[in-house]
Amino acid sequence: MLKDKNEVSYLAYDTLEMNDWMLCYVVPQSKAQESYQFVQDRQVMLVFVIGGGMIAFLLIILYRESQKQKHMKELANIDGLTQLHNKIGTENLVTEWLDGKESKSGGVLLMLDVDRFKQINDNFGHAVGDKVLYKVGHLLKSSFRENDIVGRVGGDEFLIFMKGVTSEEFVTRRMESLIQYFHELPVAEIKDHRLTCSIGAAFMPKDGTTFDSLYQNADEALYRTKRNGRDGFSIYHKV
Repeated sequence: MLKDKNEVSYLAYDTLEMNDWMLCYVVPQSKAQESYQFVQDRQVMLVFVIGGGMIAFLLIILYRESQKQKHMKELANIDGLTQLHNKIGTENLVTEWLDGKESKSGGVLLMLDVDRFKQINDNFGHAVGDKVLYKVGHLLKSSFRENDIVGRVGGDEFLIFMKGVTSEEFVTRRMESLIQYFHELPVAEIKDHRLTCSIGAAFMPKDGTTFDSLYQNADEALYRTKRNGRDGFSIYHKV
């Protein structure tokens, strides 16, 4: 019982049966002589508020943890230099698309190498070589659609998978434009050296329906380009 001048109140407490928490409240004597139902109602309401708050807190923690894991997984599939997909990320994304329903619309896998990249490293240094790769990565990312898959899968080797594209004429125009973009790509440190690239293309489904088969056939087309003098492209045709 608490007395303050002419006012008399009761101090009451009860367990919440949760984490050893206690509910403590002060009840005026006038109210204490009435029905205690309002105390029980408020206690139940408070339990619901605290319980709801705890559930919301746990959900926020779980959501942040899932977002953190998702971000870490994405980082593990990104090439640090070019910020494109790395080899594992590229293969996983292409395979996932090939296994899905959208694959019925077809597609084309482009394999691209920077011509004589070793000479750039040897003559200008690896720092300049890295700058060239960074600029190539930026060029490729800006040259294709947002839903296309663009990745760096080796030192100077890049892959582009264009979804829903089956026209050789369209792909030919894109590769011609890409070769021209390479010629015009500015790199101050090698301004007297014109960048060129070699490209090989394989179409899905006629040249393969799996990542491995498309990769192998695009690689064969790429080496045909290199045998023909580089700075160009070839489309795989089964003999």
